[in-house]
Amino acid sequence: MSRLLLVNPNSSAAVSRGLLAAALPLLPAGSEVVVVTAGTGPEYIGDRETMRLGAAAALAAISEKMASDAAFDGILLCCFADLGTDAVREHSGLPASNLLDASLALARCFGPRFSIVTAGQQWQGLLPDMVAPRLNGGCLAAIHTLPATGTEIAGGIDEAIADLGLRSHAADRVQSIIVGGAGLAGRAKVAAARVAVPVIDSLHAGILVLQALIAAYAGVSTE
Repeated sequence: MSRLLLVNPNSSAAVSRGLLAAALPLLPAGSEVVVVTAGTGPEYIGDRETMRLGAAAALAAISEKMASDAAFDGILLCCFADLGTDAVREHSGLPASNLLDASLALARCFGPRFSIVTAGQQWQGLLPDMVAPRLNGGCLAAIHTLPATGTEIAGGIDEAIADLGLRSHAADRVQSIIVGGAGLAGRAKVAAARVAVPVIDSLHAGILVLQALIAAYAGVSTE
């Protein structure tokens, strides 16, 4: 089974703890997950500059971790943006993905039309440009944001996510809904029980896609 390295590119230990708690139930028997926090990263990633800082901090955290423990099968950048996944892949020599790309790949399995629920209103302006080159025939119908940032969320947010999901399904006529962001990992369950289309937890998508990449890499290496 696989051993996964999950990288939190911001400096929030609370987000890292949430990632670990949400990831453990998603792993196949015998698999292991290690979460590292980019201690030199920004406390919250929500604009182009903090994305740049987070990408550099994530790569530094990966280098530091792998200097003492390189026995990983794949790396997941736990941000709802691509913070240098290609650089991580090249630097580590391992399969790598991020929450945004993985979620979009999974959404395409359910149909072209999807919406996104995330935290932090600034993502209304950031996500369209990031998603557009990754649509591959898909359609981002809407972005719905919670007023709090992912880092600030502690409890009681599940109902708000479910409400946004219900409204998106009714108004946007989507075939799936992505709940995106490291701070919202594990928070899609209430919405999934109430909405009549698949609700995608971005961390779950990330782990699924990373495991598929690991299997593909293994297949290539044995040919």
